[in-house]
Amino acid sequence: MTNEIRNASTVALCKITTKWPFKILLLKRSEKAAFLPGAFVFPGGRLEQADYEFGDFLGLDQQNTFRISEYFPAQRSVVLAHLAAGIRECLEETDISILRLLSINDTKPCNSSVLQQLIADKDFRARCNDLPSLSNLWPISWWITPEGEARRYNTWFFLGLVDESCIATNRDPEISESLWLDPQEALLRFTAGQLFLAPPTRTILERMAQTKSLEEFLSHVDKPLIPIAPYFVDHEGQKMLVLPGDPLHHEPTRAKMPVKTRYSFSY
Repeated sequence: MTNEIRNASTVALCKITTKWPFKILLLKRSEKAAFLPGAFVFPGGRLEQADYEFGDFLGLDQQNTFRISEYFPAQRSVVLAHLAAGIRECLEETDISILRLLSINDTKPCNSSVLQQLIADKDFRARCNDLPSLSNLWPISWWITPEGEARRYNTWFFLGLVDESCIATNRDPEISESLWLDPQEALLRFTAGQLFLAPPTRTILERMAQTKSLEEFLSHVDKPLIPIAPYFVDHEGQKMLVLPGDPLHHEPTRAKMPVKTRYSFSY
């Protein structure tokens, strides 16, 4: 029986520093977690019904929601719900608000307590005098969990810029540790066996480590995004995860974001 594929959103949170690549927030999932136990991942999770309501509020930023919607073959309400889920999950897992608010004079960060009220309270949203601003968010990738996994997700990945002063608080019991790391340092720790990175997380960090600026990194984002649906194969005695564009994958169209099209796993 094929597992249900659930819609989800993930945000690669970048702490703005003096030079690219910025530090990235990685969260370690509990060893008891049902999905990817022990892996270091970006904040995120599956969509909830309430995300569609909060998404309506985010849609007040028409310019940026139009910009972001161009990357997905989906109705605007679905795109907004994915954005809402990413913002909500970051708040729930780390107490970090990535939402910005546009007032008459300028754009300012929305603090976490106000964001919590905006997410939960329709009347509070109606009374809000400021407009949401999504100018610090970009779509960057789209992955579908391969068959054979205990849980499968249709996950949209976003990049979110936050202020250098941001700290992360582990609020979710499934998160046991949080680290702000330079992408190259995270990859070196992975190679040394000090932390485990799931392939989607690795591919984004690998691309960040190979680019010289935010603009160059974003140039590797397909528009519209190409869904990456990898699967496992046995090749020359090795278990491998192959991505579209690899000779061992049936789909010839390769997305620009991944540096590699295959990842090896030991039995």
